[in-house]
Amino acid sequence: ALCAALAREAEAGDDVDLRLAQQLAAATRHVAVNDDICRETAERGGLTTTLRLLRGPVTGSARATKACAQLVRQLAGSDHVKGLILKHDGIAALAHCARVFAERAATTQAPTPKANGDANVAPKSIPEFMKRFGHLYEQGLGEDISTSPETCLAATEQCVGALAATCLKNPEAATACASENVFEIVAEAMSSDVGVAHAGVQRQACMFFRNAVVRNPELRSVALATSAEASLRLAKRNHPRHCGDVATAALRDLGCDNYNEGYNPTTAVMGADGVVRTPEELGEEPDLGAVRAIAGYGSQMPSLAE
Repeated sequence: ALCAALAREAEAGDDVDLRLAQQLAAATRHVAVNDDICRETAERGGLTTTLRLLRGPVTGSARATKACAQLVRQLAGSDHVKGLILKHDGIAALAHCARVFAERAATTQAPTPKANGDANVAPKSIPEFMKRFGHLYEQGLGEDISTSPETCLAATEQCVGALAATCLKNPEAATACASENVFEIVAEAMSSDVGVAHAGVQRQACMFFRNAVVRNPELRSVALATSAEASLRLAKRNHPRHCGDVATAALRDLGCDNYNEGYNPTTAVMGADGVVRTPEELGEEPDLGAVRAIAGYGSQMPSLAE
């Protein structure tokens, strides 16, 4: 029923009720909780309908785009659906939305008409803006189409996240991303002035680059031809809690030097006494004998050479 309702909205074209489309996409995502349901949702047309919306109507609303991208990302958890995303040109649709909203986030906030006018908006910009997006205000979605960086980047984050999920263990999707210039699109979103400060976009971009090259080493040069390496290193410094691990993994799989610089993993060690100790508790460079003792091996712990 949800897939059918979403399809009816998609058939409305430019007259789609974006608020309803957003809610239907969100509801469908919450239902698709396992592989079987993800497959069934895709087979019932939920995937193709969502991709059709992402190619056109919902790009007028950051929130509707975010909901649709989240649905695709959820469905991409199924390996079967990954193939369908590729088959139905989902890579291009997601990349298009990621670029559109990254660009909107980087521009001046769109004018919001007021009853008494807005002295801060050039007069010619209001008619043009309302000609394109006025119908959304009638639906009460005016806040969705403002180029508020946070709102737009939330949509970009989910689009890049859906691309990352599609590329996971899917070399064909990574190759398609190279063909669709997705590496450049993601790198630009990651390096923009507003994107640099958004932890969500940074993390998903890190995961995208890692997933795209880990099984496709021939694509490393494609990624490194963009600003990816510099952005990954910057993400580690700016967002260590959110990006320390994924940026390090991406740099490693891209074959970059000093990929582990600035990253202090917090893998815990459980000793024979049952107490879990972090590297901080052991010291940044713990004495090997002490680690052996904590682990319960004492001095008799065999070395790797043995």
